[in-house]
Amino acid sequence: MQLDGEPYIVLEVRSSGAGGPAEAKLRNLLSEKIVYKTWKKGTTLEYLASESRPATYSFFDQSESCFVFYDDESFEEIRVGKESLGDTARWLTEGIEVDLKLFDGRVIELGFRGDVILEVADIVDYYKKEGKDRKNARTKRAGNSVLPIMVLLENGDTVQGPKYLKKGDRVVVDPETSSILKRL
Repeated sequence: MQLDGEPYIVLEVRSSGAGGPAEAKLRNLLSEKIVYKTWKKGTTLEYLASESRPATYSFFDQSESCFVFYDDESFEEIRVGKESLGDTARWLTEGIEVDLKLFDGRVIELGFRGDVILEVADIVDYYKKEGKDRKNARTKRAGNSVLPIMVLLENGDTVQGPKYLKKGDRVVVDPETSSILKRL
């Protein structure tokens, strides 16, 4: 939505009941600031007029501290500051296809057009690293004794994964939850 000329995303809405005001928790897509706004019943809100551009991620430019994409239609270079992408940037790999959401010519958000596929760089022995006893760390799941497997991905993130994974496997990751969906 658009509020005072700025783009916002609604994070949460609370209503005081039928006919009463509604309070919303909003995040400014440019400044990342969280604000709370209350509206009376019947208030008209302004739709965010943004455009979407299909693009392909190329590389991170260290000298300008920005991500470099190429517009899939015009082949123009699009540079996006790392603060604009937030946590989503950690899932970018060379050649991944994305949709860039723009507001007034500035990238405010990105979405992935396909699966986020990463390679398992290593299996982290969490229990050895933490000095814990593996025998006492077992949990019961469906009657089987299992240990959680911590997986180091090629992007540097460590996430929990299924015990059958091994170094070199390629996996599909859900960028919203940071969970491994399947092995390829």
